Amino acid sequence: MAEDMYDYTFYDKFRTVSLVTSTVKFAREGNHKAVEVMFTYHGDVLLPHWLPVLSNFPESMDPYEYESLLPKCTASGNVFPWSQIQLREQDWCEGTNFQ
Repeated sequence: MAEDMYDYTFYDKFRTVSLVTSTVKFAREGNHKAVEVMFTYHGDVLLPHWLPVLSNFPESMDPYEYESLLPKCTASGNVFPWSQIQLREQDWCEGTNFQ
């Protein structure tokens, strides 16, 4: 089953472009589930571009389809942070001491 779903050309292209470029592409295609996954697992890179990414959804797309991606705020105007999930522990060489 996994072999049937694997698309080498998609994976190769996905790995060679930036996270922002991939997420914008997903938004332009109307793929709100993919954008949600990208925000959840790569929010540190993508959330500074939250609104510009959302502006790439097709104008003809029903906003209720991607409602879960829209920022939500308190009555006082404070935006709720996006709930992120870390894929893995950071490797020792990825720490700030080595950048």
